[in-house]
Amino acid sequence: MSITHAGQAVEDYYLGSPALAVEIVSENNTADEIAGKVEMYLTNGASEVWVLYPNRAQLWLHTHDGHADKHSVRMGSSLLGGAVLDLAQLLA
Repeated sequence: MSITHAGQAVEDYYLGSPALAVEIVSENNTADEIAGKVEMYLTNGASEVWVLYPNRAQLWLHTHDGHADKHSVRMGSSLLGGAVLDLAQLLA
């Protein structure tokens, strides 16, 4: 899942990273795989990358400035106009 940048270039696919990329982690994902995806998105222009761990009911929010914050109840994002997400509802 992703949200593109306003005016992001497109050919057959969008070019570059989206503004927001969301990775949902399963048992089949390795830590190196997820870390590599986060790094790739941020290096190529993503503003935020969310990594959702459904089995742990946790979401890590990674930002382009190198910060990573863990959320387990509610979280907000500047990309969502100040909206606050309830993780329990998101995972229901």
